[in-house]
Amino acid sequence: GTRPLTNTERETYQIPEGSYAWLAESWLGDTKLPTTGLGIVTQEEVEGKSEKHPEQYRAPVVHGHPQRMAEKRAEWQLLRKLVPLDEK
Repeated sequence: GTRPLTNTERETYQIPEGSYAWLAESWLGDTKLPTTGLGIVTQEEVEGKSEKHPEQYRAPVVHGHPQRMAEKRAEWQLLRKLVPLDEK
């Protein structure tokens, strides 16, 4: 499951004001596993402009959907921990 960080968690993780932060948690049946994923999108990412085209945003998807991107980053981090790929 995923959820936004609480205010207490935001303080604990030192998430800057204006940033978006989500937590992904894993469960096995009724048991919560200790592995979590944290996803953060900073205000600079949301507002950053393209160097090549200054009239456009550097990351239009992040600009348009910062909450969803933070949630996806949390999910990706959790999945990397739960299913490590042994790449060499």
